[in-house]
Amino acid sequence: MPTLREIQDAFRAGLLAPDAAAAGTAAAAAILPDGLDAAQRLQIHRNHVFTTLGDALAGVYAAVAAMVGAEFFRAMAQRFVTAAPPTEPVLYAYGAGFADFIAGFPPAAGLAYLPDLARLEWALHASFHAPDAPTLQAADLGALPPEALPRQTLRLRADARLVRSSWPVADLWQAVRSGDADAVGSVDLDAGPVHLLVLRQAGDARLWALPAGEWHWLSACAGGQGLAAAAEVALTVDPAFDLTAALTRNLQRGTFAPLSADPADPEPLRNRQ
Repeated sequence: MPTLREIQDAFRAGLLAPDAAAAGTAAAAAILPDGLDAAQRLQIHRNHVFTTLGDALAGVYAAVAAMVGAEFFRAMAQRFVTAAPPTEPVLYAYGAGFADFIAGFPPAAGLAYLPDLARLEWALHASFHAPDAPTLQAADLGALPPEALPRQTLRLRADARLVRSSWPVADLWQAVRSGDADAVGSVDLDAGPVHLLVLRQAGDARLWALPAGEWHWLSACAGGQGLAAAAEVALTVDPAFDLTAALTRNLQRGTFAPLSADPADPEPLRNRQ
């Protein structure tokens, strides 16, 4: 007599098997015949699992789905579900690794921009669902002693995401959102690279194209470097980088979280893509 854990493991293996025949074999010990054999009974549940998770992926990665077509996306999503089933009990958290999966999916190799388009869509999705957080105000920085500013670290808000790509993924995403097939076809794929910031404002995730220096400065800030050290990183990328202007823009956008009393706070590392 199999234990409950063995039955659950067999059922899970059957649900996620690569095909119906393998599913029936994997779950044979967990399913009793009742008019239908194990494979037929399990297929009802498999259809539900793959449809539900595939629909969730299509909702997050709508631009990717539009670029490859529904049939291709459905097949790709099924492979992903088999390889990377959910580990959390909430659908909105599913699909974080889809971009990396696409990068290693041979049938998609001819669409080199596709993984980065997926990374942008996940950044927008993750930003939208990130917890609400307060924002650093200019007055908070102004209250610091001037000699402390160069060493001051700035954390990005929990909903901030940084994305960069060799491809014009923001243009592709916006063209797909427009619903205009001509707009999609007119995107210049040689127009990259792009450096992007995603941030939630007024309840929705918004997208900004940044100068390369500003993007690298924010990335260095997110990595825990102080203002002066982060500016040095930016200047190696763009000698014209203006720290005062970049700081002003991002204070106005609300990019930063309030100052942390704990210099070892690990939060910045969660904000890099």
